[in-house]
Amino acid sequence: MPTFLHMITVVGPPVPPSAEIIKKTLQYGQVEGALLPPALIDVLCQTSPGLDALRQLKFVHYAGAPLSKKTGDQLASHVRIVPCIGSTEAGGYFTKIHDHRDAWDYISFQDYAGAVFEKRLDDLYELVFTRRPGDSPQQIFKLYPDIDRFETKDLWTEHPVHKGLWKIIGRTDDYVYLSHADGLHASLLEPEIEAHPRVRSALIGGYGRPAPVLIVELFSTEKGETQEELISSLQPYIEKVNARVHDCVRLSTERVIVAAEKKPFIRTIKGSVARMQTLALYEDEIAALFS
Repeated sequence: MPTFLHMITVVGPPVPPSAEIIKKTLQYGQVEGALLPPALIDVLCQTSPGLDALRQLKFVHYAGAPLSKKTGDQLASHVRIVPCIGSTEAGGYFTKIHDHRDAWDYISFQDYAGAVFEKRLDDLYELVFTRRPGDSPQQIFKLYPDIDRFETKDLWTEHPVHKGLWKIIGRTDDYVYLSHADGLHASLLEPEIEAHPRVRSALIGGYGRPAPVLIVELFSTEKGETQEELISSLQPYIEKVNARVHDCVRLSTERVIVAAEKKPFIRTIKGSVARMQTLALYEDEIAALFS
């Protein structure tokens, strides 16, 4: 990027990054734009100095995991937000930067990328790369020279107004199969719960169970607040989820697990939640709901 775009790279000190270190790097490095993991952006936006530091930039790129809606909405009117996305197999995807700030978490692909969206269920599409003569570079076909299409298993949805803009919402293996053969796409619904100001992350599980289970991890606990009061405050957000699903897969405040401070969600090196490992961590609590 510095070579092709005539940029100067500002690298922080050789210590684990924290919100304070990132804030000072932006300030003293005279930074105009930053590429950060969403977890650090979330933390910065929780304090006025951190939020102001990001809003002073021309652009904020994020990569490795989705950026929460509440964080993005805090920044979108002040700074251009640009999602960067890729995969281990295909490298960084060749995407465009658009001007629709109300669609900050959507992207579009360069024409030569060979990106095709194939319908899978309702308004969900899987990203598939297809080999096209003359399209270059298509990294995936350097890795797999003997194939002409590569199914990424990533599920996307198209913007309802700005056609041609797409947002990744999960993977084909994020589907929660219940014991009665119905199910739901967890990653499509979890952001509704994460809109709660106290919720850091939400997971919907219950594989093979008769009903889905909601597990929430909090930013912090309120002194004197009971777990019943917290779960009651989730009710409006749960209702938003239930308005989008069939009756037989509805969430319920009776099937909510609040993550214990001693058992935080397991996260990848990118800061995103490791879904299967975290659900396994709470398997005993899930089983207890149905015992």
